[in-house]
Amino acid sequence: MDGTQRQARIAFIGAGRHANNLLYPCLAQIPEIDLVAVCDQKEDLARHAARAYGARRWYTDANRLLGEEPELDGVVIVGAPQMMSTLGAQVLRTRSLPIFVEKPPAINAAEAEALATVAREQGAWGQVGFMKRFAAAYVLAKQATEEPWFGPVSTIHCKFTNGESGCLWGLDHPGVSFLTGQAIHSFDLIQHFGGSVVEVYGRYLERSPVRHGFAITVVFASGAIGTLNVNSFESWQCIDEYLSVSGELNYLTVDDMLYLHLYRQEAWGKLDMPGLVQNFSQEWRPTGPVAPDMRLLAGYRDELREFARCLLEGDRPGPDLEAGASALRVGEAVWASCRSGRAEAVGS
Repeated sequence: MDGTQRQARIAFIGAGRHANNLLYPCLAQIPEIDLVAVCDQKEDLARHAARAYGARRWYTDANRLLGEEPELDGVVIVGAPQMMSTLGAQVLRTRSLPIFVEKPPAINAAEAEALATVAREQGAWGQVGFMKRFAAAYVLAKQATEEPWFGPVSTIHCKFTNGESGCLWGLDHPGVSFLTGQAIHSFDLIQHFGGSVVEVYGRYLERSPVRHGFAITVVFASGAIGTLNVNSFESWQCIDEYLSVSGELNYLTVDDMLYLHLYRQEAWGKLDMPGLVQNFSQEWRPTGPVAPDMRLLAGYRDELREFARCLLEGDRPGPDLEAGASALRVGEAVWASCRSGRAEAVGS
């Protein structure tokens, strides 16, 4: 790192499996981040993460970390949603530091909104770990939908499946748990492309406490419409994800966060995409050294890089705490619709 370039001084709270598998390893590829300290209630996890990823100090108590690290620019918090919303509010109230929290940022929309309110009151902000927004194929897809020739977004279809998924975080129904912990990514993604969802209609099927699915129709504030198929009937070894977005005489698809196909009715769009192949459609797929690294392709590295950029430049991230609350509200409306058998408005 060039000594003249300032780094964002960050502490991590949480050193469990998710952080160690998908977040800490990204730091070696983000020179903009200076990992100052690591904290976890389990001393062996905190010590291991600090030594493995180059933190100068480690703690087992978040209060002590906040009291003894005066030079921090921001804090990353990774854990159960109840832990993230509680510690997030603590960081905001005691230090007014920007925070990065994983999804979901809280156990329900009301608590996520409360966390966003604390951030506003403290003159700070928070970013939610909606890493799909930073996956290369979705970044390029978003650029395409914002081109004048694409036309207004009219329809969106999203599919997301994984394997067995039971109750998490003390939630009392597996369907609610799936909407809160898994489908929340899809709810954020469709709003990233289509804007706010204002109405949903959902149907729920449960084959067992760990095998269930939802068929959902949505209406956006813009008047656009969409459908979602989110379920746990398939396999963790072969997660299936698909997004299609239709404009006016143009549309695109993204398969498994990796492959973008762009279909244009008139002259082909000229997007700056290394590896672009022009055929019946324009296609982008990962090539070169990035191809084997899912942490890069799925957006984990670049969501942390965005957090650092916002800290250094005084900017605000796209997937903020309000976006986290919004995705949770969509999920809650879906569940209400499944129970009522009617379309339900999404709260604001």
